Amino acid sequence: MGEGGVSGAGSTAAQGTAEARTGGGTPGERRDYIALIQTWLERHKEYPRRARLRRQEGTVVLRFVIDRQGAVLSHRIERGSGHSALDDEVEKMIRRASPLPAMPPGVAGETLEIAVPVVFALR
Repeated sequence: MGEGGVSGAGSTAAQGTAEARTGGGTPGERRDYIALIQTWLERHKEYPRRARLRRQEGTVVLRFVIDRQGAVLSHRIERGSGHSALDDEVEKMIRRASPLPAMPPGVAGETLEIAVPVVFALR
């Protein structure tokens, strides 16, 4: 899909963490939901052309809060990659990916806070 690349092109998803605002729910279902969210974000990620040409790689840690319907209520970069093009792409990615898949019934709480690493790696 052009030289800019699309999610999955030279990138891998890493394990993230999540914290429910309220306890309860099914741990396995929550874990599966977080994996689904990571896959969803990867599909909406693009490797910036400028960063690819400069051979820039890095990991951005994105923290966000979603509601039960998958709407992103807030987001912030918790740790940048050291490359503004990669950090900017993560901001664009979360907007492109919204809304995220809705929470399944086994995930407790009205909101969920998730921190995920977004990896940019060239092959």
